[in-house]
Amino acid sequence: MNAAAAFAHLAAACVKQFRLNEMALSWSRNADALDQARVSLRRLRSLFSICKSLFADSRFDHMRDELRWLASELGDARNIDVIKRASDEGFSSGLQAARNDAYGAVDAAFSSLRARSLMIDLAEWISIKNWRSNETGEALLVQPARNFASDEAGDHRPFSFRVSDFHEEAKYLGEDEIFGLWGCLIPASSAVPAAT
Repeated sequence: MNAAAAFAHLAAACVKQFRLNEMALSWSRNADALDQARVSLRRLRSLFSICKSLFADSRFDHMRDELRWLASELGDARNIDVIKRASDEGFSSGLQAARNDAYGAVDAAFSSLRARSLMIDLAEWISIKNWRSNETGEALLVQPARNFASDEAGDHRPFSFRVSDFHEEAKYLGEDEIFGLWGCLIPASSAVPAAT
């Protein structure tokens, strides 16, 4: 599988993971769904950063900026959920009110025209693949995913391989492609320790 196809598969899987958790958040204020929505956006932004050399499309920077904005909209609610998990005591009424406000802001962000447009534009951009049309970068696009990932990883080492944390869509990629591209996306220093 070439680097461009691997990018498209991985980006689509990240978007799917986000949308599923967005849907779960629409009917409950579940901390795990919020966290997984943030994780999927972080993975997508990491994928954009690693694969930046593939893109000649002027929309790339706009998409990346919009993903950063959307991820930031989830920050307050996530911070309050972290405090809640760390606290052995019950939630104070003030903190519960702040959590409700933060989740209200998340709901508003998700239902905004800006977020809805981002998801539509992103799905179109990934699937139509206009970003593949740069003739000068054609060699990068058709390069095997493993070679591309090795070349791009460069200064980003050390990295860990955490396909199990990825998404079901990864099963459609060969092991070499997943290892080559996804293995370079998650720095070992950002790994979340396993719960004990």
